[in-house]
Order: sequence, then C-alpha cells, then structure tokens
Amino acid sequence: MELIYLLQILQRHIIKVLLISLLAGAGAFGYVKYLMPVEYKNTIVFSTTTKVDPTRLIDANYDPLSYFESADRFAEAIIGWFRNPSVFTDLRDRVPAAKDLPLDSMIKVRKQEKQNLNILFTASSKSLVEDLGTALQNYLKERVAKVNEASNSSYDLVDFQSTIEESKTSSVLAAGVAFTAVFILLCLLVILIDLLRGVVLFPHQAEQILGNTSLGKLSHIHDLRALAALLAKEGGTALIVDTHAPKEASALAIAKEASSLLAQKTVLIEGNAGSTGLLEASGVGSRLGKVKGFFDNLSAEELVKVAMQLHPEDPLLRFIGSGQGRIPSTTHIQALSDAHDVAILSASLPESPYVYLLEGVLMVVVVKVGVTKLATLRHIAQVSTTDRVLIFAS
Repeated sequence: MELIYLLQILQRHIIKVLLISLLAGAGAFGYVKYLMPVEYKNTIVFSTTTKVDPTRLIDANYDPLSYFESADRFAEAIIGWFRNPSVFTDLRDRVPAAKDLPLDSMIKVRKQEKQNLNILFTASSKSLVEDLGTALQNYLKERVAKVNEASNSSYDLVDFQSTIEESKTSSVLAAGVAFTAVFILLCLLVILIDLLRGVVLFPHQAEQILGNTSLGKLSHIHDLRALAALLAKEGGTALIVDTHAPKEASALAIAKEASSLLAQKTVLIEGNAGSTGLLEASGVGSRLGKVKGFFDNLSAEELVKVAMQLHPEDPLLRFIGSGQGRIPSTTHIQALSDAHDVAILSASLPESPYVYLLEGVLMVVVVKVGVTKLATLRHIAQVSTTDRVLIFAS
C-alpha cells in the first residue's frame, strides 16, 4: 500500500489523534511537575595516591612515575571492591534506613581519569543521601587502612568532594515523550483498525472492484448536473445503487435535481421492502391524492395513464414499492421508463432485485469512503454487467 493512502487514513482521524496525544502530553507534564516525588543525587569524587619513600629518592633506579601507576592500579582495585556483595551488607549495617534498598544497583562507581574515581547514587530523601555518602567515605577509608596494614603499603584517598542536588525529570521532556509515544501508537492503531474494518478507504478501491467504467466517475454526490447530462446521453434511464445512505436519500436528491435541470418528466421508482405501495407527485401529492394498490389491479398501460395525469402539477413522480417486499415488475418499470424523459430506479441495497432484473441501463453507484463495505461493491460487480458510474458521497 502506498504511503499516500496511509496518510489519507490518518487525515480522517488526525484531529482525534492530536487531541488525545495532547491530553497525554499534558497529563505527563502535570504528573512530573506536581506529583512526581523529588529524588536527590549524590556525586562523590576522590583520588587515590601513595606516599613516596624518602629513602628511594637517592636510588639511581628510582622512577617517580611508578608511584602514580601504583595509585592508579589501586583505583582499579577499589572499583573491584564494589563487585562484592559484602560491601553493600556493610553499608546497610551502617545506614539502617537503607536496609531494604537495592544498593548494588543504586551505587555506581566509575573511573573518571587516572587515579580519580566518582561514586554516584540517588535516593528519595536528602538525609538518606547524606548518610550513605558519609558511610561510603568511612567504609573506604577503613578498607584502605586495612590494606595498608596487611601489605605494608601507603595508599591514601584524598580530595573527597560530595555534591548533593535534586534529581527530577524535566516536565517538558516528559510531556514531549508522552505526546510522541501516544501519537505514534494512535496513528498505527487507527490505520490497523481501518484496514480491518473491510470498508472503502480510498476511491481507487471502489474503482478497482467495480472495474473501469466507460462513463467515468463523478467526484461528489452534489455534482448532479453532470449526472443529468449522463442520464440524457444514455437514454434517460439510470439505476441508483446507494451503498451507504438509508431511505434512498441520494436517489431522491438526484431525481429532484435531474427533473429541475432538465425540465422534463421524471419518475423515481423505489422498490425496497418497508415502504408503502403508492404513486405520488412529489410536490403536490397531498392535494392530488395518492393511488395505492397498483400492483394488484393496474396494468402497465393503466399505470402510465395515471402517472401522466399527475405530471402536469409536478415534473417529478415517485413510484414506491409495497410493504410486503414486492417490487414493480419489469413490465411496469419498462412502461414507466418509456413514458418519461428520465427514469431513475432506486436500490439502497445491492440485494435489491433491480440489480438482477435490469440490464442495459446506467448504474450509478453511490459510495462513501469509510462507510461503504468492500463486500457490497464486490457483490454489485458479480451480479451486474451494466455500465457503471461512481459517485463519491461527502
């Protein structure tokens, strides 16, 4: 699927996606700024050194750099101490408030440069951070003293500096991350949902399913002047198959516009179940009355005669099917079509018998992107071989 079509899906939902994403960003901003607890970070920096033996200063083989290298290797050894769980056990004994804390993952020891180390850790209270910092310094000094005593060395830790500062996530950064994450997730979600709905998402889908139409397509449901010209060109008979609007709304609108534009006698034939069997002039039906029951007792010729009596008052005549689901016979349809300048047959569902009974008339398929089901169009393509023209409803 081309990127342009995915962007068209997003365009239909972009306002909702943006609103939800903005709400998520605002929520993250408010939580971090006003509700998220403040943490405190302690950074301890110090250096390792070793004392120079004065008696070796007059030694011809004396290398002053060896003392710096020894101190640097000792710094590496200190980092290794923190790989031993006993260090954290000792710290918990020194600071009871840290008894349940995962000190092995909290405390990070890194070598900054030769002989220089820094220790970083974060805790929920400033007092706890201070106590842990003091305990660490005391532990390191005691441990160094034991090493010196055991190995007759002269290592030392100097230049201890402890910096405590608040550690809190930026509320603006949190809002940006939340907005971006929710926006991307919703974009993927709406694309997936639309693809799984089985409806027409792009105009080219309807065109591909119904095939190349010899009469082209109309871009909009209200572009009825072009449709009126098509009706005149094709002999004045068209079958309107509305795949999305109930109660033949599109067919009635097209019929009214066609009768007005052409100033000719127009008949709209509706044969779907659920309507009342009657024949009426759309504008003055209440004054002239309605002729009912024509399926049972009127021949095609008699039906045309009654229709012509109604026309002087109104160019548009509606011929409505019966509530029992019966439809006008092809004889009645043909007679009415021949007697009128424009005949429009309405079928709001592709299962309408019109689709099966009629051939050789122009089929106008009204499609609404995002509503019309792909299965409906496939059904129309299977049961009908007439010329088709597409109208995409707004």
